Amino acid sequence: MANGPKTLAWRVGWSIPQLSQLTKQAAATSDATKRRELYREIQATVMQDSPFVVALQGAQQVGLRDNVKGAQQSLGVSMLYFDQITK
Repeated sequence: MANGPKTLAWRVGWSIPQLSQLTKQAAATSDATKRRELYREIQATVMQDSPFVVALQGAQQVGLRDNVKGAQQSLGVSMLYFDQITK
């Protein structure tokens, strides 16, 4: 696609420059607590103001033994952050 893939917001004409800037800020923030709060603010704004209805929820698709701790599945099954896992 010319100029890279387009976001869902772009495809439906939802102009969100402030939210886009906040997203870039959150992605660049190294402080985990601050980043988490920024993402919560982004999520709350999207839930309140967006033209989308989120109808599906992700499912935990990774089986773990009881002694494995810290495994957090991301958006895709293949996106586990192994540096945070302990046994």
